[in-house]
Amino acid sequence: MIDTLGYDTFLPIHLGNPINRRHPLNAGRQAWWLTLTGLDGGKFFYDLMDLWTGTLTSMGTGSGWQGTPRKGGFGQLKFDGTSSYVATTGLFSYAQMTWKAWVRPDDFSLSNAINRRIVHSSDNSGNNETNLVLGSTNSNVTWYTFTSSSQFSVTSAPSSLAIGNWYHICGTRDGSNAFLYINGKQAATGADAGGVAVPTSASFFTIGKVQFFGGGFLSGALDDVSVWNRALSATEVKADYDLSLLLYPDVLNRVESHELNAPNVFTFQDLSVSMQPRRDTPVPIPY
Repeated sequence: MIDTLGYDTFLPIHLGNPINRRHPLNAGRQAWWLTLTGLDGGKFFYDLMDLWTGTLTSMGTGSGWQGTPRKGGFGQLKFDGTSSYVATTGLFSYAQMTWKAWVRPDDFSLSNAINRRIVHSSDNSGNNETNLVLGSTNSNVTWYTFTSSSQFSVTSAPSSLAIGNWYHICGTRDGSNAFLYINGKQAATGADAGGVAVPTSASFFTIGKVQFFGGGFLSGALDDVSVWNRALSATEVKADYDLSLLLYPDVLNRVESHELNAPNVFTFQDLSVSMQPRRDTPVPIPY
């Protein structure tokens, strides 16, 4: 497949410089955990922004880098629903923000009496947290933040998710309203009372569990988790969904064909490669 700039999207991602930072969808992006060939298979879930790399925790036989990826995906992480998760730091809570993840739920039931988390940010007090969380009784998803003084919470309709299916889940807040999207379509909206979940102690960002209380473990598969410090518009959410199915043309930098045999060109966190990749080319969102 050829992207709008004439580059083959089936060429490998340039791991030394994976993100086209001038693409509109990368504006305000704070973290992006995406499975890429060459970065999977180890004990880390790499943040392509090179700031908040996550550590695979309690990944045993029934979890880790395994299984068939979603359409448009490069791989996936399997979570066993009892102990496995990805740990990193950073609160990632803003007055305006967007959280996104691709998830395949295998179980909606409670985990240690707690709803299963897709993505979770909190401090140790339990009074300041933000979540994308699966519903235990209605097979749905909720996007919410909670502080000691304010919160928002929006929930998709009952049975909006099904076991074994992949979903692009995205929550946004713009300071006035909160929005929840499933596969690029708005699924719920509600008022945003404002306020930011500022930590009172050490902050945590976990993928696939609640940091405190020892529960909420995700059962299923997950990939492509991202955080922005701005609210994506409905058009941008739809664009992100569509482009994620096409291996992110223009959003991710590809290695040019003449570089395929060049040394060091695939090295993550090494920007001093011998051959220069296509870098930071401005492109419009095609909507």
